Amino acid sequence: MDPKTRFDSIRLGRLSLSFRKRNKMGFPVANRLAAQAAASSGRGRIERVLFLSTVWPERSSSAAGVRTSDLVKSFLELDVAVDFAASAAIDEQSKPHVDALEGLGVRSHHVLPNREDQFVATLGRTRPDVVVFDRFYVEEMFAWMVGKHAPNAMRVLDMQDVHSLRGWREKRLSELLEMQTGPIDLGSVLSAVPPATYDPCLRELSSIYRSDISLVCSPREMEMLTGAFNVPPRLLAEAGFFSDGQRDCGQDFASRKNAIMIGNFLHPPNKDSVIWACTELWPAIRAQIGDDARLDVYGAYCNEQALISKIGKPEKLGVRLCGWLPSLDALSDYRLLFAPLRFGAGLKGKVVDAWEHGLPVVTSVIGSEGMGVKDGRGDNGQDSWGGAGTATTAQQLIDDTVRLYTQPDAWSAAQTRGKDLLAALYDRRTNLAHLHARINAIHADVPAHRNGNYVGALLAQNSHRATEYLSRWIELKNKS
Repeated sequence: MDPKTRFDSIRLGRLSLSFRKRNKMGFPVANRLAAQAAASSGRGRIERVLFLSTVWPERSSSAAGVRTSDLVKSFLELDVAVDFAASAAIDEQSKPHVDALEGLGVRSHHVLPNREDQFVATLGRTRPDVVVFDRFYVEEMFAWMVGKHAPNAMRVLDMQDVHSLRGWREKRLSELLEMQTGPIDLGSVLSAVPPATYDPCLRELSSIYRSDISLVCSPREMEMLTGAFNVPPRLLAEAGFFSDGQRDCGQDFASRKNAIMIGNFLHPPNKDSVIWACTELWPAIRAQIGDDARLDVYGAYCNEQALISKIGKPEKLGVRLCGWLPSLDALSDYRLLFAPLRFGAGLKGKVVDAWEHGLPVVTSVIGSEGMGVKDGRGDNGQDSWGGAGTATTAQQLIDDTVRLYTQPDAWSAAQTRGKDLLAALYDRRTNLAHLHARINAIHADVPAHRNGNYVGALLAQNSHRATEYLSRWIELKNKS
């Protein structure tokens, strides 16, 4: 494999039983569990955590950035020292995000994947008890050096979503579009599971096995990993979003108007959904709800000219391209969040953002996956979800949008259900306490935890040796 291909940074439902039965523990309880576990094993509490990433977390432009920032803050709230190292340069564009981290008390470090001497120095300065890899390809880059120079540090893989699932679904959608003879059924995309011959899937599974624990965002993906892929549950922890609940939004149905789409344009599913919405869905919706209705499209890193070349003149479609959204408070002015996703994976941060601002969501089965009872399909149809999340076709998305946009009672009921789902699925204190209890329990006796992971040890021995020598070759090549 070409070294650049291997090491280039990528730029771009069901309620689980454990979540329903979980006690609402706060951080004091998590601290107590950590102390008990440490006392029983003789290993001290977690004092220092090092996050490793290819990018600096952008809380204002992506759901992944929000979630990573929340994890960082959760360790700080437990009086744990946090360092954040990224291979992305600290430049004019990234400096505000670095400053935001340092404002929290986090030390920042610039590291390169093929500079062992530099990385060893960073490990020496940070002396981590726990290392968190932000996505599987970061584990590929750095885990061999962590294992070599900080072998006692617990290794945590934060998956964000199952990247290989998203890639395989995109491939399946492309196949359906190529042979399209009628309306595309997104249920076929939803059910697509990467085969054992799909290289990105094998790489991601290898990273999971090599790590002491992997954080899985979606309960649907947890089911896939433990079911179809037979990953031992002891190597996984469910870690979705961390919400403070629905705010006092004030505005009612009558005072809100228009629909909004939000999403980082570096994320392929978001870009695809905007093009589909503007070229096929929104014109048909607007024909039924009135020409005065507008679709406002927000998202960081939008190349407007390239997008216009795909959709035509936005003003003729009743669409406004608005660029980066400076504050999520603007969501309270809209009547609906529109998210017609045709592929993707993980949980959708935009859905949580909308519910927090009292905004019902219209999305596909891809967008609602893992975010409610039976992926948004309750026993009473839409009655279990905070909007409409059962659509598998364009026409169903159109019908769902018209219904919620024009029916005050349906809209109000969806707003209330969104509030209930936030509390049931994404309560900040509950989810973080559960997560830290899992991490602390493993950290209390990492050697015992690793002793049973034969597959992980085998993969670490073989994969990491190959990666180490490839990295050394690149390092020498760059120095010459």
